[in-house]
Amino acid sequence: MRWSVLGSSPRLLSLQGDLAWDSGGAHPNTGTQALLWDPKLNRQLKVDALFARMADFARLTRTSFCTKLAAERLKRRQGEKFGGEFDQCPKFGDLAIAPVGKKRNGRFQAIQFTASPYVAGPYVEGDYQISLPVTPKLVAALKREYRSSFEAHRQ
Repeated sequence: MRWSVLGSSPRLLSLQGDLAWDSGGAHPNTGTQALLWDPKLNRQLKVDALFARMADFARLTRTSFCTKLAAERLKRRQGEKFGGEFDQCPKFGDLAIAPVGKKRNGRFQAIQFTASPYVAGPYVEGDYQISLPVTPKLVAALKREYRSSFEAHRQ
């Protein structure tokens, strides 16, 4: 397992863990995990727990994530559709979801969704990493104590 920092604010630390293992099969396996830590509460959080209403996170990101994932699939598959589960949008619970501080300024500007192999496509396609910008609506839906940790993308 290799951990990397995706960003941090005074209130949150966002990490991504990449795991690789080989059990002697046709190919090695990989997986990605996200860990969001709140040092003030001294505990791990899921991204949707940052919102006043947990359903707001999915409401504000699901359509954009699924649209971008579908476009990336078509690009990698050169327009071919597989049918079945590898053409469906995976559940958020099957993804590693973490805020990203691209500017390294103590605030997060994007949300990264990572689908490990077999979650959004066959092994040969690898990970799918879809990044969505933090929007003003997303910031407004956050719990008050987390709003200063995010910076809305200027359009």
